[in-house]
Amino acid sequence: MGTMIPLGSVLGWIFAVLGTLVLSICYASALAGSSIDSNSAKKFTWAFAIALVTLVAGVILITKYWIGGA
Repeated sequence: MGTMIPLGSVLGWIFAVLGTLVLSICYASALAGSSIDSNSAKKFTWAFAIALVTLVAGVILITKYWIGGA
């Protein structure tokens, strides 16, 4: 049987990449200076918070894999 890639490492990389992409998009739209109404600002804030949590979870999973825990 071949070597299997640990699920924690795969999920970690997926979470880290998706979190980075969404944070980049949020940051770019904030820098663009587009006028954001109140409803969109709430959605934007939630998207930013979820992306940040996803990025942190990805980094934790990757770190646990490289240390040998996942």
